[in-house]
Amino acid sequence: MNGFIEPLALLFGALTLVLLAWPFYPAWRELRHPSDARPLQIKHDPQALHASAATHAEDFEALHSPYPSPTPEDDQRQLLTHLPHAQPWGDHGWRVQGDCHLPEDSCLPGPLVVSGKLTCGARSLVAGDVKVHGDIHLAPDSTLLGALFAHQVTLAEGARVLGPVVARAAVRLGPHTAIGRRGQPVSLSAEKVLADDSACVYGPVWIQTQTQTPGIAS
Repeated sequence: MNGFIEPLALLFGALTLVLLAWPFYPAWRELRHPSDARPLQIKHDPQALHASAATHAEDFEALHSPYPSPTPEDDQRQLLTHLPHAQPWGDHGWRVQGDCHLPEDSCLPGPLVVSGKLTCGARSLVAGDVKVHGDIHLAPDSTLLGALFAHQVTLAEGARVLGPVVARAAVRLGPHTAIGRRGQPVSLSAEKVLADDSACVYGPVWIQTQTQTPGIAS
């Protein structure tokens, strides 16, 4: 009987030692043959590295920036540093008591709050969120980079809003207008939406009454 127990005990002891030592095997193997002892072999191609870095930088900006960066066309616009009947509000923004009008080919680099009505001239740009207690009219080819809150919204031909839109009344989308953009969907919420066939909304549309939206695509 003892002759059977002794080999079994030796086998059990050896198995125990193996199980205890096994977790340390990768470290022992790395110590004998380091896998990262030599420098990495990287093909030096300055043009390829520059192109890759630029691509990743653009992707990072698209994912983490709330609003797109200004384009070269924005430099041609007149920078608005002051608005009539306005007080500084937020980061480079303004709060206007009463109605407000942004001139053609102008650029407002920040948020805007208007207690009355707001009209944005042709090819104007607002680089921030906008809240209007009254109605807002965006002239042809005008752009709003942030979110829009207003009583009633009208987008003339070619106008666009890249942020979400919330209107207490109707939203009217003229020819070739857009809310949001491809790859960055936003929402549109209004009591009623009237859209041209060529208008487009990139994202969900929430309405309260029957709507004529032949040009809306979510």
